[in-house]
Amino acid sequence: MSVYRFYPITKNGRVAGPPIVCDFARDHEALEEAKKHFNGHDIEIWQDARIVAYLVPDEDGPAS
Repeated sequence: MSVYRFYPITKNGRVAGPPIVCDFARDHEALEEAKKHFNGHDIEIWQDARIVAYLVPDEDGPAS
C-alpha cells in the first residue's frame, strides 16, 4: 500500500485546505476515491513527491 494525498485547489491555483490522506495499492484506486472529494475544488493527487493527477470537475459533476 502507498500513501496518497488529495489536495483541494482553488480556481486561483492555491491549496484550499489540508489534504485528505489515504492508502491505496494502485493509482487508479486513488483516482476513483479522489473524485468523491471535489466539493467545488479541483484536486491534486500526490504519492510521496510524485504528482499522480490533477482533476477538474465537469460542469455536470465530478470527473477527471
